[in-house]
Amino acid sequence: MNTAPKDVAGAGDSLLTCTAMALAVGANIWQSLYLGSLAAACQVGRLGNIPLTPEELRAEIEN
Repeated sequence: MNTAPKDVAGAGDSLLTCTAMALAVGANIWQSLYLGSLAAACQVGRLGNIPLTPEELRAEIEN
């Protein structure tokens, strides 16, 4: 989902954490996987394993 990745550090962590959190609050598997994939795509767009904020994920969803 990211066409210009800079660093893959934290991509798997972001995918699994966001997917699990979405499932925990009642999202279905497809919604959860979509959010997890978006989180991973955001993560690989920057250098280092920096925690993703809810605002960053919301901004990506709105695009």
